[in-house]
Amino acid sequence: MSKTEAYCTHCGSLINVDDSKEKSKCIFCGEEMETAKALALNTNSEARLLLQNAAAEKSKEESSVRKEQEKLSMKEMAAKAKANANASKGPKQEIVLRPLPMKTKLIILVSFLGIVAIIAAVFVPLIMTRNANRAAIEDRLSNSLGYEITSQAFKYNDNREFILSVKDTVEEAGAIEIFEKYASVYSEVTGKDAGSVKQAVTVIVFDAEGRYICQYKDGSISAVFETGTPTHTPTPEPTSEPTQAVSE
Repeated sequence: MSKTEAYCTHCGSLINVDDSKEKSKCIFCGEEMETAKALALNTNSEARLLLQNAAAEKSKEESSVRKEQEKLSMKEMAAKAKANANASKGPKQEIVLRPLPMKTKLIILVSFLGIVAIIAAVFVPLIMTRNANRAAIEDRLSNSLGYEITSQAFKYNDNREFILSVKDTVEEAGAIEIFEKYASVYSEVTGKDAGSVKQAVTVIVFDAEGRYICQYKDGSISAVFETGTPTHTPTPEPTSEPTQAVSE
């Protein structure tokens, strides 16, 4: 037995054949052929080229077919996975809103009214106390300040900031005097310690030239003057009718 080079009569590939056998098999394409015909292709280059070109085209077509099959297979797998996922979720359940039972409604209503009652119990007395204190402070100040008050107002629930506007010029000493009188009246009306009241309250006095911001700092009362155009801007909204003060 001897091995001799030859060419496959199906794909044109170079192979080794046993020239003592009538049939040979291609190790590339797997096809069987006559050994004599495979040996004859050694001297027929044109026939070999035709076989090789045909085999190459066939290989391209088979490759294209495989890719298309792979794409289809991937799509089928994705569709199957999606279908399985949807199936695992089960059918969609519609949410049905049912009216609350009467007992539940009554519980909610009673709870709401209870909250409102608690809020009212806390804040109504505070508001009433605040308003009563404001009225008392206004009444006492109207009889103790020597200036014509054009408007006055309070800030915060505990009235710790007092703003008033007067017709004439008060100067720094007058502004400090107004602060001291307000602190004194505030202490009398609320029953709080006079020293702690001075540290807590602020009095802002608008006069014909500007405004004084009066506060108790570092053991003394300071009246910081600021001017603007116009000098009575902003004018506090009065909490009661403008009062003509009684001169001392």
